[in-house]
Amino acid sequence: MRIFKQICVKVFCSGLMCAGIWAQDAELGKNMKGIEGIRWPIEHYENGRVKTQLIAERVENVTAAGVEVSRMIVQFYDENGRTNLEAHIDGCIYDSKEGKAVSQSDVRIEKDNIVITGRGFDWDAGKQMFRIFHEARVVVLTHPVRKSNIRDLADE
Repeated sequence: MRIFKQICVKVFCSGLMCAGIWAQDAELGKNMKGIEGIRWPIEHYENGRVKTQLIAERVENVTAAGVEVSRMIVQFYDENGRTNLEAHIDGCIYDSKEGKAVSQSDVRIEKDNIVITGRGFDWDAGKQMFRIFHEARVVVLTHPVRKSNIRDLADE
């Protein structure tokens, strides 16, 4: 029964986050702190498939500025549901009202045989644009590599 209650709380809280309610209710923000393993789709194609999804390992804090999360992944999908780009973020503040994220932490963007890394960024979902501010590095792989190996090559 305890596990069932935990699952219900996570699903309920995730739904509230999707609606953007947390940014308006300080009391709710206090209750959201520490929630783990959150997924929320933020954009869909006309066929109903998810276009952009956020996965947050943990909600650290909720403020009027947005949700402070640790270890977030932003996934972009094609119309067939295949992942075509992933952005791995150590931590950031995501503002659902504006569809924007900002951070001074590390970011890693992977698409096909391209890996972009750096520190400090902002992301605008509406414009579909990431800007990396420091130590930007682009690695273009000229041969097909399994996705699990891309991370290793970009760190060399």
